[in-house]
Amino acid sequence: MNKQMIHTIMKFIRKEISEKQLRQALLKRSHHQ
Repeated sequence: MNKQMIHTIMKFIRKEISEKQLRQALLKRSHHQ
């Protein structure tokens, strides 16, 4: 794999993780109310 491919995959993984964290944070907030 070349560096560009690795960079793209890392960016995709980071996006997936941040979306999961956002969803969990929203679930926690709505659960508290």
